[in-house]
Amino acid sequence: MAAPFSPNLSGFRATPVGADMLYELVAGTKLTVVWGGVGSGKSWAIAQMAVYAALTREAWDPEAQRRAGPIDILVTGRHRSELIQNLWRPFDDVVGALGGVWVNDPKWYRWELPNGARITFQHYQCHGEERNTLEGRTYSLIISDETAQLPDTFYFHSFERCRRPSVDLWGRVYLPQIFWVGRPAANDGYLREARRRKDEGADVAILYARTADNPWNGPDYVESIRQGRSRAEFEALTQEVLGATFPSKGAIYADWEAAIWPAGNLYELPDDAHERPTWIAVDTSVMHTSVIWLQVHVVDGQPLLVIVDEWHPHGVPTSIQDIIKEAHDRPWALCGVIIDPAARRRERVAGLASQVDVIGREVDEDPDGLGGGLGVPVKSVLPANRRGVRDGVMRVMARICSASGIRTVVVARHLWDNPPHRAGVRHSIQAYAWDPVTGKPKKGEACEHADNCADVIRYAVCHLAWYGPPEPIEVDEITTSEPLRIPRKHGGTRHRRRR
Repeated sequence: MAAPFSPNLSGFRATPVGADMLYELVAGTKLTVVWGGVGSGKSWAIAQMAVYAALTREAWDPEAQRRAGPIDILVTGRHRSELIQNLWRPFDDVVGALGGVWVNDPKWYRWELPNGARITFQHYQCHGEERNTLEGRTYSLIISDETAQLPDTFYFHSFERCRRPSVDLWGRVYLPQIFWVGRPAANDGYLREARRRKDEGADVAILYARTADNPWNGPDYVESIRQGRSRAEFEALTQEVLGATFPSKGAIYADWEAAIWPAGNLYELPDDAHERPTWIAVDTSVMHTSVIWLQVHVVDGQPLLVIVDEWHPHGVPTSIQDIIKEAHDRPWALCGVIIDPAARRRERVAGLASQVDVIGREVDEDPDGLGGGLGVPVKSVLPANRRGVRDGVMRVMARICSASGIRTVVVARHLWDNPPHRAGVRHSIQAYAWDPVTGKPKKGEACEHADNCADVIRYAVCHLAWYGPPEPIEVDEITTSEPLRIPRKHGGTRHRRRR
């Protein structure tokens, strides 16, 4: 057995969270949980702990009361490729300088140090109730990265696999230790699990790490995170408010202000609003359809996505033809349709055209008896990076009020002061909520139907204001006597006589 040697960790980037984690390691804390802001130094802290333990500890045989060879340490996460991507640099910079060797095995990746200690990189995946990718080995120290991405089964399996005591250079014996490390995410299951164990009396330390406390970040790093995000998302991601979590419970759109823009999210429509290019956004449902009309207004140089009208025939059977008729009957100069992505798959009668096909037809086009459409372009398919419901909700939050206090989603004041529907825009803004257990919109009397209108607002933001404030709508000049001209995506034009 190779003799242990004193650690030299001079190559590490020292951070406050690294110091806190190393303190819990030396203190022998059974479970340490890190809820650390993005860029707070967690990756370097993980490498620091793993290497410190590898250089100062060996396995311990409690029955024979003697050292039992080099220590085994596991670093785990959702994907092996992500472990390499996130942790390669800090490990390589220090372990390589210490003479460590990287072993690329088909079954695992690991660092082997000159004293024989092994730091294994192995992803976690659970197959059924018992089988998992960590089976077959036991460890003295387990560290998980991006723990929020791991399923709940990991909490039990990490304790099951971490059961070998260790002993340090000075003869102190340590029970097995576990570190669950991650940045704030919508899934805060591991944080809640740690709090539950601590409340039951277990040996648990919970650490919070602020992005701003990492001295290695550039002067503009925190501000770059603030841009384009809501206040709640910014506070969670950076831990500016220690312990802040994503707003997955209670009211989601709590930053909404019922005051006139720019102080709030209400907006007085100008006299020419009906002459301006207007999008119609639709969430189709047999009994709970939601439709809103939107425009882009530029006020004092700031583009605003304005909800100018709404229609929510809840509890009334509604077809795509009903939606088209309602759109024709309202005095807005339509320039395009945004519709629920599922509408492309929904058919009024099996084998006939989808709802997207019908609503996108010319006004006088009726090849199958389902009627004409709105004669304007239709957006229904979202890019892959915009399809997550939570991601879309976060974007809506950021447009309602960014972390910088800028509000770019507003509602016509008359819709807020005198809501035309019980389950419309105002109801959704005030009542839309997520259940932290199921991870789905809450149901029940207080939140009833709030998700329908919230969905259609989300579709609009995902299509028109994903990366920031909406771009002004570019169409040909509109007059009261000429048809609205909408450029086709691939050439030509569509015409629809304004009503």
